[in-house]
Amino acid sequence: MRLTGSAVSLEALSRPEANTVWVVITDADGKTHVVQLDLASINADQPFVTVRASAGQAQSGCWVLVNGRLVWKDPCPV
Repeated sequence: MRLTGSAVSLEALSRPEANTVWVVITDADGKTHVVQLDLASINADQPFVTVRASAGQAQSGCWVLVNGRLVWKDPCPV
């Protein structure tokens, strides 16, 4: 899967909109970059982010794009 998106300001993180996916990247120089993903680049009805349970977070599952909306699935479909 190849995801596409647009660069947005770091301040955008303080005012999220519904159905928004951001990728936060810190480069080798320590500078932070934020990319807002194009939902059209996410494969529909398939997990695109899977979350594993950990000591600090017992819940696991995944995010799936269903009918143009981001939906949390637990358990995650295979």
